[in-house]
Amino acid sequence: FAVFHPGGSLGRKLLLTVENIMHGGEDNPTVFKGATVRDALFVMTEKGLGATNVIDEEGHLLGLVTDGDVRRGLDS
Repeated sequence: FAVFHPGGSLGRKLLLTVENIMHGGEDNPTVFKGATVRDALFVMTEKGLGATNVIDEEGHLLGLVTDGDVRRGLDS
C-alpha cells in the first residue's frame, strides 16, 4: 500500500522503520534486574513511557516490563 501511495501521509507512515520511532540512549527507561516495582514505575513515569528495559550487571537486555505487567502483578 505504501509503495502505491508514497506521497500521502499514510504512505509515509507505513514506510517508517522501528529505528525512526524507537527510544534509545538516555531516553530509554532501564532498570537493573534487582530493581523494585516501585523503581520500575518511577523510571517509566520519569521517561514518560509505559515500559522499561530490564538489564543485568553487564548491561545485557534480559527483558521488558510494561505498566500492564505491573498492574497484572499487583492484581494477582
